[in-house]
Amino acid sequence: MTRSSVPSSMVIDERANAGGRDVEKKGAIAVLLEHQETDPGYYTDTVVKGIVLVLLTAGTDTSALTTEWAMALLVKHPEVMRKVRAEIDANVGMGRLVEESDITNLPYL
Repeated sequence: MTRSSVPSSMVIDERANAGGRDVEKKGAIAVLLEHQETDPGYYTDTVVKGIVLVLLTAGTDTSALTTEWAMALLVKHPEVMRKVRAEIDANVGMGRLVEESDITNLPYL
C-alpha cells in the first residue's frame, strides 16, 4: 500500500461499512461521504481523499512534535531521565518495548 492509497482505502472501507450507524457514532469520513452525497460537485473523491490525508498528516505531525519535545526535556534534565529509565527497566525490562498496557505501571513516566 502506498502513501497515496491510504486515504482511498479508508474511504472505500467507510463506504462498505456505512450501513446502520447511529448519528452520534459517525466518524469524519462518514460525514464527508454524507456531504459528498448532498453536494457531489464540491465533495469529489479527490477532495474527500485530500481532507482525509490532511487529517492523517496533522495527527502524525502533532505526535512527532510532542515526542520530540518530551525527549528534549528528558535530555535537558538527566535526573528525570534516570528516574524514568529506572521505572521502565523495573516494570518493562530490557527484552521488549513499552506498550500502551504498561502505562498504568509507569506513574512517573
